[in-house]
Amino acid sequence: EWGHLQLGLFEVMEVFAAAHPEFDRTALVAANHLMITLVNEAISQSAGQYERLQQAEAAGRLSDLEGALAELNAIESRRAALIHEAVHDLDGNVFGVTVAAKLLGGANLGADDRADFAQLLQRGVQSVTTMLTDLKELARLEAGREKREVGAFDAAALLAELGAAHRPIADGRGLFLEVRGSRTLVVEGDAAKVRRLLQNLLLNALKYTTRGGITLSVGEEAGNWWVMVKDTGPGLMAGPGAPMVAGLKEATASARESDEKAAAIAGELSHVLVPPPGGAAALRATHQQPGEGIGLSIVKRLCELLDASLEMASSAETGTTFRVVLPRKY
Repeated sequence: EWGHLQLGLFEVMEVFAAAHPEFDRTALVAANHLMITLVNEAISQSAGQYERLQQAEAAGRLSDLEGALAELNAIESRRAALIHEAVHDLDGNVFGVTVAAKLLGGANLGADDRADFAQLLQRGVQSVTTMLTDLKELARLEAGREKREVGAFDAAALLAELGAAHRPIADGRGLFLEVRGSRTLVVEGDAAKVRRLLQNLLLNALKYTTRGGITLSVGEEAGNWWVMVKDTGPGLMAGPGAPMVAGLKEATASARESDEKAAAIAGELSHVLVPPPGGAAALRATHQQPGEGIGLSIVKRLCELLDASLEMASSAETGTTFRVVLPRKY
C-alpha cells in the first residue's frame, strides 16, 4: 500500500512538473527526496507494528495452550483418581467374595451359616459384575464407540415409565417416588441413551436415600428441555476420594456463570441450580461410596454425547439434585 501511494504521488509530481516548466527542478528533487524518506519511515513503522501484533498473537496462543494443557492435566488427574477408586472398590468386593467362598468351604459350618455365607457370596459376585459392566460401558463411551441415534420421542412418557418401573424398589425401602411436570413433551434425541442416563441417576438416588424419597420432574425452557432427579438422601460425599463431585461442582458453577450473563442480557432469571447453603462445607468430607464415581462418570459421558449440560446441587441437609438440560432439536 505504501508502494502504491509512493507511485501515485510520484506521478502527480511528474504531471505537476510537466504542467509548470517554470517550477524549480531543485525543489522538485527535494520534494521527491522528502516523499521517499516519509514512505520509508512509514514502511518501517508498519513493519514494526506488524511484528508487535504477531508477538501479541503468539503470546495469546501460548496462553491458550497453557490453559488447555492445565485443564487436560486436571482431567487426567481426576481420571487417575477415578480409576484408583474403582480398583479399590473392586478389590474390596473381590476380597469379600474370597472370604465368603473360604468360609463356605468350612467342614463344621451349619446349614444356617452356610445359607448366610452363600447369600453374601452371591451379593459380592453381583456387585463385582455390576461394577465390571459399568467400567465396560464407561470405556466404550470414552473410546467414542457409542453413537447418538436421534429420533422423536415423548420425554414425559419416558419419565413416567421410569418412575413406574422403579416405584416398587422405592416402596420396598419405605420411600416415595413422585413424577412431576408435563404429561406430554415430544422432543428430538436418543431415547435409549436418555433412559440410561436417567436410570443411572435414579438408581443412585434410590441406593443412598434412606428417608423421604425421590422426585422426578421434566419441563422445557428457551428451546431446551430438562429433567431433574431430586432426592432427600445424605448428599454427595466430598473429599479426596470423590473426584467426580469436584468436577460436577465446577461444571455447574461454569454453567451458572454463563447462564446468568445470558439471562441478564435478556432480562430474565437464571435457571441453573443454586448451590446449597454452606457451599463446599455442606458436603461431607469423606470418601464416596463404591461405584459412585463410575456411575457419575457414565452420566457425564452420556451428557457429552447428547450435547447436554449436567448440573448438581448437594448438601447433607437438603439431599442431592441433578438437572440435565438437553436440546429440543439437534
